[in-house]
Amino acid sequence: MGLIINGEIISDDVLETSYNSDRIRNAYTEHCKSEGIEETDEGRRQFNEDRIIEDTVILQGAKAAVPPPKEHAIKSRLSQLKSDLYLPTDTVTPFEEELLQIAVKKYYLVKFFKLIDSCIPHPTEEECNKYYEEHLDDFAAGEVYRFTHICFSLDNYESQTEATVDLLNLKARIESSQNPDDSWWYAIGKYSITVDQDNGEYPPVKKGKLDPQIEAPLFKCTVPGQISEPIVTSENTIDLFRFEAVRDLGVLPFSTVYPLIRKRVFQEKQAIATGKKLEELKTKAVIEHTPPVQATGETGDAASE
Repeated sequence: MGLIINGEIISDDVLETSYNSDRIRNAYTEHCKSEGIEETDEGRRQFNEDRIIEDTVILQGAKAAVPPPKEHAIKSRLSQLKSDLYLPTDTVTPFEEELLQIAVKKYYLVKFFKLIDSCIPHPTEEECNKYYEEHLDDFAAGEVYRFTHICFSLDNYESQTEATVDLLNLKARIESSQNPDDSWWYAIGKYSITVDQDNGEYPPVKKGKLDPQIEAPLFKCTVPGQISEPIVTSENTIDLFRFEAVRDLGVLPFSTVYPLIRKRVFQEKQAIATGKKLEELKTKAVIEHTPPVQATGETGDAASE
């Protein structure tokens, strides 16, 4: 059976196509996981119908509230849409009409949501402080590890094996020599290709944030002054690291995370405002279930011929 939403016909073919789409399948799966319920065909059909009703009334509400787009606005959005899809922007595609409809829909929705946003009061400092106090765990920086490094270019070697042997020899010399010219810091200035950018300092590291291929051998260094084995850090670089220190940064101060909190609080307000508008549109909507023959737009006379 199809739907009629405020006079707009949604055919049973459209409902069925949406029901079988990957978008709905995946969204329904996530919905069931979050709600702790079992997936069923009937449940997915209802979920699909609810999404179509919501999408339709939101677009209808947008068209009622937003002035029709000027031709240049649609051309601009159509060009951007083609660019995002890696399509030529200066030629007509075989599915130009479908792209045009998407561009028009995006125009109305973007304008409509901006209209909703314009009525939302910006977060106050008191609201942000309250959010900060209630979500302190979110701003716990935890332990940060400090390393220095010597970065070598693999392009300067015939093979990765040759580079590894060279770095192992350098490591052995630094660890065993008493000559100041063989010190770690002297080697950084003499050999590291990134010394001009970082002065040998590697960005602070938190466990679980690096590529496992780098992190696993890196965190074998746990004693201050300990030098790592050679570690390939990119397609073109190989590094020696030295562990310097670990520091628990605790909870980041409010002043540091204030911009992020303002954004989060405003997003929460956006979600509430959008949800209220959606419920308002759904409550006012006239929704009818129709026989398939009606939903496809056929008249009773035509169907009986």
